[in-house]
Amino acid sequence: MFTMLGVGGGSFGIAFLAPLCFVVLILIVFGVLAATGVLQRSNLPPPPPIQQPMVPAGTQGPIALSCPNCGAPPVNVDRFGVATCTYCATRFIVR
Repeated sequence: MFTMLGVGGGSFGIAFLAPLCFVVLILIVFGVLAATGVLQRSNLPPPPPIQQPMVPAGTQGPIALSCPNCGAPPVNVDRFGVATCTYCATRFIVR
């Protein structure tokens, strides 16, 4: 068979045809992938728009809150926005 292609027999013929078989195998794999549609890009919908805040930052003024139990102003406010009334020890959210 090697003599039909003009390549002599023996190990030289096999060494010549081995890379050719590898290239043909790669082409067959890409052909199968293209036929099954694996290489197509999926059509995803666009991402949702980014929602903007209702009011621009910095336009809100300070809100005067008082204790819902006794009406005293909040004095101690922790980092979570929870105030503790110094008069009646009621805890309430200040936001």
